[in-house]
Parts: sequence; structure tokens; C-alpha cells
Amino acid sequence: MQYLFTAIYTTNSTGTVDVSFPDLPGCYTQGLNMTDAAKKAEAVLCLCLFEMEQYGKAIPSPQLIDEIPITDTQTSSIVMTSTDMYHAHFSGKTESYDIDIPLWMSQLAKASNLSIAFLLENAIRSHVGLPIFDTQPMRITQEVEQVDIVAEPKPTVPIVDAPPQPLDAMESYRRKVLGITEESLEREPPKDRHKPKYAATSAAHLPEEIHFPVPVEDILSEESPYKVPAQAENQPSRLQRAHGYIFSAILMILTLVGAYFILFTNFPQNLRIAVTARIQAAQDDNHQTDPVAAEEANIITPPERNISEILQENFGNENMFAQIGILGTSINEPVLRDIGSDFYHTHNMRNIPSEYGAVFMKVGDISPGASGNIVIYGGFPSAGGQFSTLYRFLNPDFFAENNSITLITDYGPMQWQIFSFYVDYSDFDYDTETSPRNNARFLQNSMHETDIVVTEDDRVITLITEFETGARYVLHGKSR
Repeated sequence: MQYLFTAIYTTNSTGTVDVSFPDLPGCYTQGLNMTDAAKKAEAVLCLCLFEMEQYGKAIPSPQLIDEIPITDTQTSSIVMTSTDMYHAHFSGKTESYDIDIPLWMSQLAKASNLSIAFLLENAIRSHVGLPIFDTQPMRITQEVEQVDIVAEPKPTVPIVDAPPQPLDAMESYRRKVLGITEESLEREPPKDRHKPKYAATSAAHLPEEIHFPVPVEDILSEESPYKVPAQAENQPSRLQRAHGYIFSAILMILTLVGAYFILFTNFPQNLRIAVTARIQAAQDDNHQTDPVAAEEANIITPPERNISEILQENFGNENMFAQIGILGTSINEPVLRDIGSDFYHTHNMRNIPSEYGAVFMKVGDISPGASGNIVIYGGFPSAGGQFSTLYRFLNPDFFAENNSITLITDYGPMQWQIFSFYVDYSDFDYDTETSPRNNARFLQNSMHETDIVVTEDDRVITLITEFETGARYVLHGKSR
């Protein structure tokens, strides 16, 4: 490839001349005088450009000589060079490629003494704009005198005069596997042993412009490589193809149904919740050495003194007024009155900031003769809060066997029959929408079936705990 670049010659006080190329930073040399510097300028420019070509670096477009400013001690000149000689003499490295060409073309190239690598290299050089070689160049890694290489013709020696050569191990093994003997080789004409597997009878399917320097019958095959292969005998029947289509259709339908459940329903979350609940239940069962005693311990009996006095004395919190327990769970906790701003969502029963929170009544009245529903919140189960074992009601058998909530107050025990449990992903406000007119909705939301009848005349208690952002366990019970 030929190039033109502008060189700047700077004369030093010692008489030497520095040479630089503004378009090629790092391309620099020095001469004893101007004549020496001009010779070295062409050599260093060619070497720099050759290195950039070898490593695939982008070669910039040269500036015009008038566009480059110079000082009084500098002169500028255009230097022309070509990297073709460097490529011919110093590009000794090669890289191998596996290429596939038709068999008849490969045999044609061999018969014409053509080098596939030489033809490929010339094609690439022509494509990128490099001059092509008339003859294959000799690659060297050190400077040697270039000489013309003329291939001498190979001496033709009759096969019958050649002394017999011993067979190598591979040829002996091949003959043994194929059952070839010396007698069969002698019966086979010598020419046939060197022919392809099939001998051609016609070349009518080839272009007319192709001229072969060797007989066609020694190159082509009987069956054209372009012939469409016959249909395989073991093609699937219509019934088999129909079965394949039906199976593909069923698989596609199942894929679409699964994608619908994953993208547009709460099925993945419910599945994860159910699996987590089973694991936690198994862990809790391992810690209960006596299940009967554990359940009896959760059945709260009324104390002799007021429950509020006992709780306030034990925990030092005047907001405690009752205690709640649920049969079959570890829930047996004091209940506090809400003091506003959901204070006990982020504070424990001793009014100390805590991620576990506390159990507090947000809506309702427990005094004698009071009516209306009650809403009680518990600590976060993910942080080990007080309502952490509500997950057990995900199991329908547990829901059916454990259906009692007990609330001990200063006015005596209050019993509630559990009729609904579900996981709520909505933004329903239970604080403002907990009136008895929503009792039927609470029953309808339950994830388990029940025979319990709930009307607007029933007083309902609602227990709520958020186990993850945007998801809550909700448990409802009606007054007995």
C-alpha cells in the first residue's frame, strides 16, 4: 500500500536534523544532515505504517502540507513510501484456515499445480487494494538475496522399475480391515486404483467455460454432487407427524398457561408462601417435645386480678389492657392501646424502638355493651414478631382444627370463632372499612372453605400482620 505524509525537518544547533510526522505521533528519526535525514524519513515512515497495518491500527488521513504550521528553523516536505516490500519480506508469520471447496475443484487445482493458499492470499490482497503477486513470493525472516525459483520437473520413473517399498503400519492395518490382498491388487488395473470412487460418464452439468487440463473421467464422479439426494426410506409416516404436531401444540398451550399464571396471578407468591409455611411448621414441630402440653399452654385462663394491672406491673407500660391467644400457635401476647401514628409498628411493648413491633388494637372497643368490629395488628413475622406463626393457617387442616381466638380483658374472656384466613395483596384499609357490612366480604376472601355463617349482626375481630412489603396475613373470627 502506498502512502503520502508530510514530514517536518528541524535543524538543531549541532547541525543534526530531527524528523517528525505531525499526523503520526511517535514516528520520529534523526539524521546527520538534511540528506541523511531525508533518507531515514522514508525508512522510518514505512516501518511505522507497516507496524500499524500488522496490528490493525487505524491509519489517519494525511494533512496537506500547507495546513501544518512550521517555525523559522523548520522545513516541510512530502514523503512517499510503500509497505509492500515489508509485507513481502518480513511477514513470516502465517495462520492456518480450514476451508471447504468442491472435490472436483480441489483435484483440478492439484492437477494444475496451483496453491490454494497462494490463490486465497492474492484474492485477499486484491479485495483490500494491495498489489497481487504474479508468482508466489518467498517468505523470509531475515534479509537474503532474492532469487528466482524455477521448479524443476519431477523425473518420471516407471512404476514397474521402482523397488517395492515396505508397507507402513497404517497401510497394513487398512488392508487388513478391508480384506485387501496382494492377489486382489494384481487383478485390479493400476489405473483404477488411483481413480475416484465413481467414474464420470458426462460433464454436461458443468459450465462450458471450465476447461480441464486433465481428462474429465479422472476428476468427476458418476453421480453429480449437485444431484438432489433420494428421499430416505425411513421418513416418518403421516400419523407420526400428526402426533408430533399435537405434542407441539399441547406444549405451547401449557407454556402459555404457565406464563399467564406467573405474570398475571399471585400463584408464584402463594406457592412460595406455602412452601415457607411447611418448612417453618416442620421446624416448630421439632422444638415441641410435648404437643398436647404446648397447645394447653396457649389456652389462656382468666387471672384472679385484673389482667391490665398484671400486664402493666410486669412490663411497666400503662397502655396494656388485655392479652390475646390463639389455639395451636405460639401467640400468647399482651395487647396495647394504639397511641396514634402506628407507634407500636416500630416500638416494642416497653416503648423502645424495635423492628419487631408489638401487638396493639387500632380499631374497636371491648367495654361491656360495646358493638362494632375490632382490628388488632401484630409485629412483622419476617423480623420474628408476635404474629409470626399465623403462617400455620395456610394449611387447610390446621385451619379446620384450630378455630379459636381468646381475648382476656378486665371484663372477662372474649371468645372468637375463626372463619376466614387469606393473604392480602391489596391496599384495602381495614381501619376505615371494618364495619359489619364488610363481614360477608371477609368470609368470601378466605382461602379455605368453611360451614360457618357470618352476617352483619356478628361482631368480628381481625388480626393483621405484614410479612413482606405489600403482602399481609389476615385472620378473621366472629364473636361466640
